[in-house]
Amino acid sequence: ATVLTLALAAAILVFNAAGKFIPAVGLVLLGLIYAGHMLVPNPSLRFVWPVWLVMTHALVVAAVCHRIARKVPTISARAGVAAAAGWALSTIVLLWAGMGRRDEGDGLWPDWVSPGAAIPPLLLAVLCAAWCWRRVRMTGPGPRAAEKVGRYGALWLTLYGAGWLFGAGHTPEAWILVALAVAGFAGMTVLREWYALMEDPVAYRR
Repeated sequence: ATVLTLALAAAILVFNAAGKFIPAVGLVLLGLIYAGHMLVPNPSLRFVWPVWLVMTHALVVAAVCHRIARKVPTISARAGVAAAAGWALSTIVLLWAGMGRRDEGDGLWPDWVSPGAAIPPLLLAVLCAAWCWRRVRMTGPGPRAAEKVGRYGALWLTLYGAGWLFGAGHTPEAWILVALAVAGFAGMTVLREWYALMEDPVAYRR
């Protein structure tokens, strides 16, 4: 865990220094950072599909934000192909590592996890995509829409955790994560409004 934490710290430094300016590398690196932080508590995790979902979500949200914010350098066709190839390679390595830790006879999906456990997270992913599409359609492409998509996309990860727990039948634990997610969304909204009031305080018109 210590080595993995140090590797994550180094990856974050590389991303902030150069990765965010090279989409083909930065998108994949960001997804790996999100995946790696989930493995820190248990590097020997055998059920890796939640890690894969978070990695994919982070990469897609970052790509969407980069595109609608019209950041430069833009994501060219070559950069998009390179990022997709990096994501595919990361997926193969992650699933291979998970399979290597499982009992003999387990495939890509272990027998001790119900297939229905994937339904809530998949529904949440579809809901996130629909929400982002609606938000961009309402405000139009630009930095404002990208900021909203990125902000809510980051908070959406807590809902994935609750979704996996609901799907696996761990209802009490799932509700705890839901409560934390609601607190996070509420706190973000309050801080955002408070910051807006600091920049433009409410006053009587003269």
